Amino acid sequence: MRRMQILWVLNEMELGGIEIYTTDVLPLLQKHFSVGLLLTHRLGRLVEKVKKSGIPVLHTRIKGTVNRNSISVATRLIREISPKIVHTHNFKAHFSIRIAGILAGVPGIIPHYHSMPGERFNSKTLRWEKILFPCSDRVLFVSPAAQHQYQELLDIPSRSDKAKKLVMISNAFQLDPFYNVNQEAVKNLKKTYNITDETPVVGIVARIAPVKCIEVLIEAIDILRNSIPGIRCIIVGDGDREYMNSLKNLVDEKNLSAYVHFTGYREDVAEHIALFTVGVLCSSHEGLPHFLIEAFASGCPMVASDIEGIRLVMTEGKEGLFSRVNDPHSVASAIERIITNPQLREQMRKNARRKSYEYNIYEHVDKLCTLYEELLSNRDKETERARRWFRIKYRLKL
Repeated sequence: MRRMQILWVLNEMELGGIEIYTTDVLPLLQKHFSVGLLLTHRLGRLVEKVKKSGIPVLHTRIKGTVNRNSISVATRLIREISPKIVHTHNFKAHFSIRIAGILAGVPGIIPHYHSMPGERFNSKTLRWEKILFPCSDRVLFVSPAAQHQYQELLDIPSRSDKAKKLVMISNAFQLDPFYNVNQEAVKNLKKTYNITDETPVVGIVARIAPVKCIEVLIEAIDILRNSIPGIRCIIVGDGDREYMNSLKNLVDEKNLSAYVHFTGYREDVAEHIALFTVGVLCSSHEGLPHFLIEAFASGCPMVASDIEGIRLVMTEGKEGLFSRVNDPHSVASAIERIITNPQLREQMRKNARRKSYEYNIYEHVDKLCTLYEELLSNRDKETERARRWFRIKYRLKL
């Protein structure tokens, strides 16, 4: 099996922010390192995009957070391919695959938190995190708030040697398709959805999951259908089948089938966002939402939940408006304000496009390359000692 320097690890490659981030970043990293992708749950439809870039994709089934048999299988696989760095991107992989990487003798271990860690830890996983942190070379975060929360959970003093392992690297995105959208394709979509340039369109692109609170958006459309004639809502994405069915049932119950359209999974995301008068993100929590930055690049004003992950990116009244979490009336009011105020909407379009330039994928990849090169050339003795101790203590227990 081909040896590789950098092994990225995700649960699967279905439509989602981390997964899209992976399809954007891995091909660029491949220009500097030999890279591979390990999936620990299932493959998913985005995996073909990774394979087309010539990146090897591996698959092994991981059960639970810390499962002895799964760790044993993953350890053998990682030992066989002998990566220099294992870089994990999903919560379960932060434990099972880090343990497997340590037992396999991988020189570099990096967990990457793409959301607020405090929202995921329980007593068991926090206990394991405290064990595994000394064995990890770096821990990456997408925001200062996420890093600060992690420090508090693990009681890491800000000016300590331990704190030097914590690195904030904001996610970045391949935004060229959103800057240079195919206008002919947009025209064809308008015909498909029977909308015109004057139709007020509210939309979201997301992995369909309860955390996105899309039912709140549907409730907001129900509120707005009388005050904004002709309003349409387009929901782009796929995901949790049970949750999707509950959303469709809600649309039927409220007789909104003429107003709300579910597209399912789509490749032409940029062309869909180009249809939106306003983008909406009603999530209960977020790290750095992919849709938010893509909407900005498209010049689409946003209505988004007033939560930490979004406040770090969006400024009230500048690129969009905040709404209260789980409050359809708050969402509806913000949507109506933007749709009925063309001057405000145009200024937000300009501000949003300008804001998107801060998320340059090429600078992001440069930062990752610098980090990898540093770890490949220098091994920290304390981290090496912690890993040796871990192998002695846990090899027989797991």
